[in-house]
Amino acid sequence: MKAAGLTRGGFYVHFPSREALVAEAVAYAMAQATSEWQSAAGINALTNAYLRQEHRDNPARGCPLPALSADVARSGSKVRRVFTAALNERLGILASQISKEPSSETRRLAAGVMATMVGSVILARACDDAEMSNALLDGGRDVIRSVAALNKPASQPRDTKNVNRKQRKEGS
Repeated sequence: MKAAGLTRGGFYVHFPSREALVAEAVAYAMAQATSEWQSAAGINALTNAYLRQEHRDNPARGCPLPALSADVARSGSKVRRVFTAALNERLGILASQISKEPSSETRRLAAGVMATMVGSVILARACDDAEMSNALLDGGRDVIRSVAALNKPASQPRDTKNVNRKQRKEGS
């Protein structure tokens, strides 16, 4: 407050408590980053943007999930409620990136994808071995690509006429 040229009393006019200030800051940070997730062109594009070295190396400009999760876990109920609401919104975005018609199964997969993304960044940032740090980002991308590939609907054969003829021939 001193650095901002305000008194402690000035702070409490705007926020009834430190927790209220933290909850507001968490809501703001999560909202800013959520718009980036909404504009992603698919799960692979989102994963590539998230699990890159630039994101790992710039936590102040990156997603608040890896930066705030441990602190939020030790915060009060108001902060955790704000964080959970924003996390829920992100899960919905991920689920829609995985499938055009999200289901409870897709949402569960989205939770795993999110945990992989955030965990990969947290571990890559904490590691002092550049090769291992890069392997954590690469491994996270590989796991998510595997999930995305498994969840794609089977494509239709291009020439169904020839496929049907072949099936009739084999069946005869």
